[in-house]
Amino acid sequence: MNNLKGAWNNLKGAWNNLKGVLNNLKGVWNNLKGAWNNLKGAWNNLKGAWNNLKGVLNNLKGAWNNLKGAWNNLKGAWNNLKGAWNNLKGAWNNLKGAWNNLKGVLNNLKGPRECSLTCPHFK
Repeated sequence: MNNLKGAWNNLKGAWNNLKGVLNNLKGVWNNLKGAWNNLKGAWNNLKGAWNNLKGVLNNLKGAWNNLKGAWNNLKGAWNNLKGAWNNLKGAWNNLKGAWNNLKGVLNNLKGPRECSLTCPHFK
């Protein structure tokens, strides 16, 4: 009977050891699940940071495009200004020519009145 009692106690000890191993495995499993959740969280954070970086890059690209557009508008305005300046110079030259022509007419009117058809004023 002592052998049976000793075997029973050994069996109970083995069972308790097995329960301890199972509890340890359960703890390891829980730690693995926690580590996996931490990795998923880190991955999600990394994806969020990447998306933020893409947003910043897109904003920079938009700002660059706006800057290029502003530069093109500025070049267009400069070209318009040069065109207006050339038109103004042409108008000034036309005005000077008209003034010179008017002076010539006035000088001719002040000149001698005895012109004939062979006079250089009629040519």
